[in-house]
Amino acid sequence: CGSQRFLCHSRPISLHTGSLKPMSYPRIAAAVCACLLLVGCADGDYSGTDGQDQALDNAVGATIDQPRVTLKEPGQDPKVVRFDVANVDTSRVLVTATAFAQEVGGDPSLPAPDSGERELKVSREGQVLRFVMPDGFRATWMDVDDTGRYSAVAFRAPEDASDEQRVADEKAMKLLMAVPVILPTDAVGVGGSWSVDSRVAGDSTLLQTTTYTVTAMDDEGMDVDVAVVQRPAVTSVGDELDVLDSSSESSGSMRIDFAQPVPRWMSVDVSTRVVYGKRGADDALNVVQDMTTHVGLK
Repeated sequence: CGSQRFLCHSRPISLHTGSLKPMSYPRIAAAVCACLLLVGCADGDYSGTDGQDQALDNAVGATIDQPRVTLKEPGQDPKVVRFDVANVDTSRVLVTATAFAQEVGGDPSLPAPDSGERELKVSREGQVLRFVMPDGFRATWMDVDDTGRYSAVAFRAPEDASDEQRVADEKAMKLLMAVPVILPTDAVGVGGSWSVDSRVAGDSTLLQTTTYTVTAMDDEGMDVDVAVVQRPAVTSVGDELDVLDSSSESSGSMRIDFAQPVPRWMSVDVSTRVVYGKRGADDALNVVQDMTTHVGLK
């Protein structure tokens, strides 16, 4: 991202998107809620005010685990596709909704989703992609290449933002990050598909496989269906609980525009259930977690 570098601030934005409710197995709360996204901050100078004279915190920088992209089917008349986005200013409305519940020995009852809409100003300058919300919250993706892959992110909030505002804005951006729109390096055509394996930090840290299937393609972009499978990043929690089962249901679609830094539109819904317990023990002691997310752009 050129000469621009990032600092850890004395009031860092939390990289935690939620917390488990109290339960009989205390170790699971720390283990399955751990956010593995943040691995370190670079030093440098990135402080002061922006062009609108709004006082901002120093940026909190974070590298990310690099997703693995795999072509599954080439499809009809495959061709190599790339983003051609050098300098673009645009806007989207980010729509998000999440719900989480857990129960010991039964089916959880999901609460009403925590939902919201946020207008995003989106700008791409070289290999830097920036998002700005109306309240001044900023997110930056760095070293963005022509497949859509990026190496690090930075979050920056107004100095006078409340903790609740910071957490809510960051959570919304991380939901957008959880749908990694990365093009395959191999040629793909209509009917073709590719998968992106990534790590998702949330109420529980999950490994995720997102499969994109091309339903239509032209010179400007392509329409794709989206399917998501999530599973815990761990197989056990200490000596107390094993991951006994996990399953996901999903539906989604988007329009990828090769000349735009983010999809023209997108709607992705994912529901995941994870069951923890001791193998061979009474099912009444199992811990069942249900998580649902929606992320959209319009």
